[in-house]
Amino acid sequence: MRRQLLIFTALLLMAGLGYSQEDSLETAPAASGPIVVADTADWANLMQWQEWRQRSLDYQHQGMPEEALAAAESSLIRSRALGLDLPVIGAYWGNKTRQALKNKDWEGAQKYSRLALLADNYSFKNNISHFQANSRIIGVASALGQFIQAINGYRQDFRYRYRTLWLGIFGLSLALIAGGLFFLLLLTVKYLPYLFHLLSDLLPKNWPYFGRMFLATSVGVGLLVIIAGFSLALAIMIPAGAVIVMGRTREKVMFWITMALIGCSAAGFNLVHQFFKASDQGRVEALAVANTSEWNNWLVQDLAGQQQQDPSDLKPIYALSLMEKNRGRLDRAQTYLTAIIEASGNNPSALNNLGNIYFFKGQFDSAASFYRLAIEADQDLAEAHYNLGQVHFKAIDFNQARVELERAASLAPARMESRSRKSGGNMVMDAQLDQELLWPEVWRGWKPLASFAPAEAASLTRLNLWLPLWAWLVLVALIIVWMVLVKDNLAVRNCWLCGRYVCARCQALAQDGNLYCQECHNQIFSIQSQELQQKAAEVLSRQAVKRERTISGLANFFLPGSSFVMRGSAIKGWLLSLSLGLLYAGLMLFISPWISPRLDFSVTDNFYWIAGIIMAVLYLISWVGYIQLFRNQGASDAA
Repeated sequence: MRRQLLIFTALLLMAGLGYSQEDSLETAPAASGPIVVADTADWANLMQWQEWRQRSLDYQHQGMPEEALAAAESSLIRSRALGLDLPVIGAYWGNKTRQALKNKDWEGAQKYSRLALLADNYSFKNNISHFQANSRIIGVASALGQFIQAINGYRQDFRYRYRTLWLGIFGLSLALIAGGLFFLLLLTVKYLPYLFHLLSDLLPKNWPYFGRMFLATSVGVGLLVIIAGFSLALAIMIPAGAVIVMGRTREKVMFWITMALIGCSAAGFNLVHQFFKASDQGRVEALAVANTSEWNNWLVQDLAGQQQQDPSDLKPIYALSLMEKNRGRLDRAQTYLTAIIEASGNNPSALNNLGNIYFFKGQFDSAASFYRLAIEADQDLAEAHYNLGQVHFKAIDFNQARVELERAASLAPARMESRSRKSGGNMVMDAQLDQELLWPEVWRGWKPLASFAPAEAASLTRLNLWLPLWAWLVLVALIIVWMVLVKDNLAVRNCWLCGRYVCARCQALAQDGNLYCQECHNQIFSIQSQELQQKAAEVLSRQAVKRERTISGLANFFLPGSSFVMRGSAIKGWLLSLSLGLLYAGLMLFISPWISPRLDFSVTDNFYWIAGIIMAVLYLISWVGYIQLFRNQGASDAA
């Protein structure tokens, strides 16, 4: 009861006293400044970044571009030292950068891109523009080195780790399921006509053969179309599971590898669904943005609403304390931190941040006591050791300061180096919301067997590739039962002469020990002369090659890679199918209605040209396999 009362009191102060009517309608103005006492000049100077921002706007309105750029740079350097991200300002300078690149103003583009990265150094689009500008001035090699260094910095921000993770899972899952289904489609095209032939043999023999074949084909295709309306993935996997018992050993191995990859993609889409759900709720991103963002009225109201919904969860109020401190309202941040400490019982991160409040007020003894309490609660809190070292520097105790700073560097070297460089090395560090606190927010309410609804999946991938994990498990079980029941009863047998698939009823064993279809057997062995039998066999063989060439060409025209599967090169067909899946996934990453709004950059025309060229190359590779197939056949016939 006491804890909830403290939290409620803190929220009441924020909601009732912290907001005015102007606050709810427009961006909050710059704070009048923190309490300035001895040794807090650095903090006060940094908090003037909004004043320099206003000066930049004034210079720009007065037609003084050079002065406006200088003032903007001064403002953004101060905001960066505070660790603030300004995505709106970053988007503004990013647009000016791309306009300068379009006008071939390389020096101007470099200046604008530097300001864009100072405002929002995690924007991939701004980093690309900065790379383009730098490559024109300092060379591609140096620009590439800076770009890689900037990309490595992405790992320090939870928002981009989170987004990179779900984008990577989405792209890989879509590539696996699209490529795998395409390969299963190639196998189905190869053996499905023979399956329909077997089904037609089960119908009454007094019916005409073509009538029986048409009926079996119509019923089978109709059922597949109905299933495709529900799930295109199931419509491809079901016939593939039925015909794979007819395939060769290599094709069966590739089939089960593909089924395993499709199962992984179904699990991947399950995770992506959870990421979308968590992202749409806004809670994860709100907490992550509050770590480093500037003051945002909408974000503050969102966090306050989250805290009121679950008073026992202290993460929203902790994020509010960070934003209040970044704004310069130290007293309100102190109120929040005090409530957190009372509610949680000596929370080390809150103790450290409360020490920072006293540090910025110039009360270094009080700050040091809170840093020591934080270290007692968590000896591995690097920020507390770093901040205690800063207090020792103020007290001119350099030996003890060095000990604390070395201890902080040993606990979190990358984080300490990065944040110290941004702040100039003379500012204390807040303990932000750690990833261990944010990841549970992602998995809240996750159901392992859940998935997208059919309409959602169609919107996500532009195709109805909906496949829940439970449906995949059921299908795998049915295929295993099917293969055990039929065993080798559906094994494919080929006519020795024309190569057609023949079933047990249609095959004919000749006197020479070879297996023929009824048509070839009747035409050859109805002739008494062996010489004429040989000539008839040659004619039928040439006709079979022409027929196979036509069928393979038509199949390869509509389904690239059919030539590989037709001649038994299942591995080559599988690799080509995965390549097409990767290409499709790359396109969906940029044009999917669900994905593109979540990216901070759009697709250019060059991307479509590159995708088209890759598609053309893969298409030509499939025709190379087609030509090689019949060249080898022609050589064997000539021999």
